[in-house]
Amino acid sequence: MPGQLNRYSQPNIVEHLASNYVIGTLPPRVRARMETLIQLETDSVLSQRVRYWESTMASLDENVEEIAPKQETWQHIVDQVNKEQSKTKRKQWLKWPRLELAFHRFATIAIVMVLAVILYPGSQSDKGTGELSYIAVLSDGNTHNLVASAYGKHRELVLDVINLPELSPSHAYELWAISKSDKQPRSLGIVPVTPVSQKRHLSEKQWRLIQSSESLHLTMELAGGALRGIPSHSLIAKGACITVDEWE
Repeated sequence: MPGQLNRYSQPNIVEHLASNYVIGTLPPRVRARMETLIQLETDSVLSQRVRYWESTMASLDENVEEIAPKQETWQHIVDQVNKEQSKTKRKQWLKWPRLELAFHRFATIAIVMVLAVILYPGSQSDKGTGELSYIAVLSDGNTHNLVASAYGKHRELVLDVINLPELSPSHAYELWAISKSDKQPRSLGIVPVTPVSQKRHLSEKQWRLIQSSESLHLTMELAGGALRGIPSHSLIAKGACITVDEWE
């Protein structure tokens, strides 16, 4: 310990530490050590040189003309402060993980339901039998292409083509359910391009595919459907499969 303290009596080390302490360029651990020494030995050479540099820097600041910051700099600061305050308020409101998850789920379902109503405003009861169970709005990222509605009472799937180009006789569109568990696609059949709603009865196996799906995909295949039940790389549109019970 005495050897370490003797280091702080060497003029070159004292000058280096004192000046950099005042400027604020010392590493955190060294600065903390300096503050301890200054508090313990207020009359030491080290403390005296710190006061000297503080006085020097203070006079330097007084002799420098004040420069007003640019207006856009102030505006940037205000924007950042408001942004952080907004984030803090939102985090406080959504401080429970389950509440935040419910919020995002509710928002997603709301958007899909609104899209479905806008894209085909007809009454749901006119399209399928019973209450709507699942719905998916498929798009290519720019355009809404297809709305798929599933009714659980009689296992019915209703397809409404919104915007799909006609295909040559050698090709067809095929609908796929993407499993939540293994992410694998399973076919739900060919989708004809027609302006009227297509209603089809689902087998028990197909209904389970809808129930366990996270999304629906639409691909372009050869006429008759994909070979060996494997979709091609020609993905036309996709959309999340929403459980309407969650909305209710």
